Amino acid sequence: MLNSIFGKAVWDRKIGLFATSLGMFVFALLFTVLHESFAGEITRFANIVPSELSAFVGDMSAAATPEGFLAVELYSLFLPFAVAITGIAFASKAIGREEDSGTLELLLASPISRSKIIWQKLAAIKTTLFIVAFSAFLGVVLGKALFVFDVNLKNVALASLSVFLLGMVYAMASLAAQGLTGKTSVGSGIGAGLLVLTYAANIVSKLVDNLEGLRYFSPFYYLDVSGVLNGNGELVNFAVLLGITAIFYVMAHIGFVNRDTGV
Repeated sequence: MLNSIFGKAVWDRKIGLFATSLGMFVFALLFTVLHESFAGEITRFANIVPSELSAFVGDMSAAATPEGFLAVELYSLFLPFAVAITGIAFASKAIGREEDSGTLELLLASPISRSKIIWQKLAAIKTTLFIVAFSAFLGVVLGKALFVFDVNLKNVALASLSVFLLGMVYAMASLAAQGLTGKTSVGSGIGAGLLVLTYAANIVSKLVDNLEGLRYFSPFYYLDVSGVLNGNGELVNFAVLLGITAIFYVMAHIGFVNRDTGV
């Protein structure tokens, strides 16, 4: 497997992938341990904090339940940003590092087509983000087995899937920017900028009534982990995230396949 483009791409990032995944696993496990002890404190805290805080972390009053606790403490902000940042860092260098080091010329001179190259890079990105997103799910699974933490594991798995799709949106935006321009810095800059701007748009849409329509332009709006964790998630939200991901990937594919790389 290590002789394949896919295998090498994943293997080259094994240390960062292991560290990030382990961190998500431990944090998720820790949250299952802490919930029973902090449930009462969370309820009292929810009664005194400004209502505007919910725009950033979700409904604090709902955190008294295991589902709400996961939504507020892990799945609304911490895990999504970890997955998105991992995706941006990987995708912007997936082909960019090959170009910067000069090894892309050797790769393109081989019988492997450009389409196959970017397909295998895509597979490596998806695998990496899936592992990071679902490491949190495994932490919850272990926490439920060891401690008092009554959640529906199917819903938790769907929440991790939703976070995975969110991360893919920003990863593919980075891949598209790099594929079209050939510049790693542009790929990472576009991905990071889009992440910040769309997250801010989602927050502003909750705080300012006249700007409520901004939420439809933010992938974070379609994340809806509170609904998913409580069994009220809508399939259309998954479809929107998948659709945006597909659009960015098509841009990346067309850009890389047709761009003049000097080979």
